[in-house]
This record gives sequence, structure tokens and C-alpha cells, in this order.
Amino acid sequence: MKKLKLILTRSLTLTLLAVLISTNILAQSWPQSGDGSEEDPYLITSTTDWNAFADAVNGGTSYNGEFLKLTADITVTINNTSGSDKIVGAISMSGSTVVESKWFSGTFDGDWHTLTFNVGDTVTSFTPPVTNSPTAPFRVIDGATIKNLTVDGTIISNKKIQYWFGRLRI
Repeated sequence: MKKLKLILTRSLTLTLLAVLISTNILAQSWPQSGDGSEEDPYLITSTTDWNAFADAVNGGTSYNGEFLKLTADITVTINNTSGSDKIVGAISMSGSTVVESKWFSGTFDGDWHTLTFNVGDTVTSFTPPVTNSPTAPFRVIDGATIKNLTVDGTIISNKKIQYWFGRLRI
């Protein structure tokens, strides 16, 4: 009985360790190519990559001094349902005062691709999760360069609308 308990404990420990390692690997799965330099930028090849990029910025990675390149036309859809895509940059507010911002500060080269940015739907307008929070592909930027990018799409919202970027820190 004692030997069985030891085997089960070790099996459970190894299983938990495998889960923790795979979770960490998945969390670090983007960027999958590039080193962030101008010669070898991080590549955004899909909406999935865009969402991972947004998660990184929204988590505090500014990409200051780093380079990113869009390699395909992508569509980002933001709505009030689960599975919604992401906006780059995050704002925390207290009333009408910005308490904290997660800025994008790198160089984003659209490589002449189109980012189709759709917000809301035809039935109900989109309510951003933060009052007075700008609705744009890049919500907040600071010292960033965004170039060679075509932005298209539709925004249906009852809050502030800025189509290109939300807040610019100069």
C-alpha cells in the first residue's frame, strides 16, 4: 500500500510538472520568429499572433526599441462576446483619471498589409470595458512608430472612437 501511494504521488507530481512546463511554453509561444531587431523583426502572421502581441503589451511589455512586422492581411474583431480579439495597449482608470497605462513603444511595420478592425456588431453597440477607454487597434502608444499599414473596418460603439490610435503620449 505504501509503495502504491509513493508511485501515485510521483505520477501526480510528474503530471503537474508537465502541465506547468507546457503552460509556460505555450505562454512563451509568441513571437515564434525574429529577435525584435530591425533586421529580424518579430513577425505577426495571423490574428492569433496579433492577440499574443496585444496580450504582451497589455501585460506590460512595451517593445521599446524593438521592431515588429505584419506579414499578412488580418482581421481583428472586438465585441462583447467570449473569443473576442484584442486591442494593443491597456488603460486603468479611476473616474476620468488615468491611473495606469500599458503603452506600445516599439516600431510596427505593416509592410503595406491591411488590418481590418471591426468593433461591435449590427445588433448592439460595443461598450468598452473601461469607461472613456479609446477604441482603436493601438489603444495607447508612447514614442511608437507605426508605418506602412492600411487600417479598414467598422466601429459601432457608444463610447469614444479613435480609429487609428487611442491615446498618444508625446
